[in-house]
Amino acid sequence: MNHAWEYHTALFEVQNGLFSGFQLDEEQMKSRLNDLGNEGWELVSITPIKQSSNHGTAALLASFKRPLNS
Repeated sequence: MNHAWEYHTALFEVQNGLFSGFQLDEEQMKSRLNDLGNEGWELVSITPIKQSSNHGTAALLASFKRPLNS
């Protein structure tokens, strides 16, 4: 059986401090992921988005899918 899908993305900003390193608001991310899951979105992948200047991670891009309602 073939499904038609709809897709959604969410961007999570990452802070890279000179001395503190990689920092992500994990509670905010978890809350947003749970909200999307409750709306029927299934997490497909999380992709790091790199900064062009120092090759650090600037953000995480989460991709979701759910069946398209006919």
